[in-house]
Amino acid sequence: MKQFPPTPKMTREQYTAFRWHLVWIVVAWVVCAFAFYLIWQHTGNVGRCILGVMGYFFVSDISIIEDIFTSYEKYVAQYEKYEKK
Repeated sequence: MKQFPPTPKMTREQYTAFRWHLVWIVVAWVVCAFAFYLIWQHTGNVGRCILGVMGYFFVSDISIIEDIFTSYEKYVAQYEKYEKK
């Protein structure tokens, strides 16, 4: 889950649903990160390696945060720019 594919052009309602989906992904990531933090001291080296690998594959990147706060108008502007050409 390092990078999402480019999003297709969506309606305002679809884009709002997409942004809420991203919010829930970030919330799930924070909950899992907190759980990893709580059990980190109680695991051995093998457990820490497993948690590290899981963290590497499931960490969210900054583009998810940017997509959450990108307005619909800014999102649509990139498609309108290509349609004019």
